[in-house]
Amino acid sequence: MRPVYDVDFTDPEINHDPYPYLEEMRAIGPVVWNEPSASWIVTPYDQVRAVLVNAADFRQPSELFTEVLGDPSVVATDNPRHDELRSIWGPYFLRGAIEKRADLVREICDRHIGPLLDRVRDGEVVDLVSRLRMVPTEVIARLIGVPAEDTPQFAEWGQAIVYQFDAYSMPGADDSTLREAAAAATKALNEYCGDQLEMRRRTGKADDLLGVLATTDVPMADLEKQAMITMFIEGAQDTTTKFMTNTVAALALHPDQRSALKDDRTLMPQALDEVMRWQGVVMMDLRLARRAGVKIGDVPIAEGDQISPALSAANRDPARWDHPEVFDIFRPAKGNLGFGFGIHNCMGINLAKLEATVVVNKLLDVIPDYQIATDTLDYGRSFVIRAPVSLPLSQ
Repeated sequence: MRPVYDVDFTDPEINHDPYPYLEEMRAIGPVVWNEPSASWIVTPYDQVRAVLVNAADFRQPSELFTEVLGDPSVVATDNPRHDELRSIWGPYFLRGAIEKRADLVREICDRHIGPLLDRVRDGEVVDLVSRLRMVPTEVIARLIGVPAEDTPQFAEWGQAIVYQFDAYSMPGADDSTLREAAAAATKALNEYCGDQLEMRRRTGKADDLLGVLATTDVPMADLEKQAMITMFIEGAQDTTTKFMTNTVAALALHPDQRSALKDDRTLMPQALDEVMRWQGVVMMDLRLARRAGVKIGDVPIAEGDQISPALSAANRDPARWDHPEVFDIFRPAKGNLGFGFGIHNCMGINLAKLEATVVVNKLLDVIPDYQIATDTLDYGRSFVIRAPVSLPLSQ
């Protein structure tokens, strides 16, 4: 008899704090069938990491990424093709290259977040999330090389596209409207990217990421290129926004640690790592069993079954961390899975950390004692990629 746990993690009451339910699931066994998501959910750190690197038995859900992006792109491609595609933009996202963009990120943050924080300092209650999204959206638009004035349109397209992940994790839900809107957004964004690529091909301009992609020697179909741009625009804005939102919220809930960070900004890297461990954005990754006879532990997995490695549960595995439910930026350094693991780890990790560093520094400089102006944060139904849907701040 297979282990079963039928909690619906997209239920807003559960998604508000899913961690006790993940611990109940962990107590049942390392891999448990969850009917609401139609998937095997894996919870222990070692098994989650093993699934993420086992491309022989578990493949990326290319069907999902085709639906979301228009093409599987680099995120759902196996080696050697994966490394070939990643080599096009990968060097531009290494730490040294990203650090050179710090002034750009600060300028964008000051313009979008600065006036909002001044309002908080003057006594208003303001929602951070709506303006926060504009920071990573404009940053990635500027790096790719599309006009900054198109940033609001990117934000609108990206918000629609991300709903596809939610629909995928709740296949029994009535999601036709969301899927239609997401499909339309993907089509519009891909067409826009195609037009921009054509402009670079005509001019030969290669001093931005669009130009690099347009002139690459790596053989790629136009749809592959469009989907790669779509992936970066959508992923950079949504997951990074939620990472920054979770960071601001976590520090508000732990004022002593926020105060320590305010006084010693060299603590920022470990603080961000702890946020990603304790309240990471991507709660679950997605894989499909390639063949019959695959097992996770002693549990047989049928060919084609969906597997959901729960990064969120792995990052609170008591076998790896003492008191993992406690937020502690002073923990001894130990790697977590918040940004993924293996060849499909997040390419934008350095950019996300830079943007979070700039935003948090801005808050600590302007409103260091900020408070969350509500007793209960609303996380909505988005469980796969999770953060509060709004974050009202007061002084």
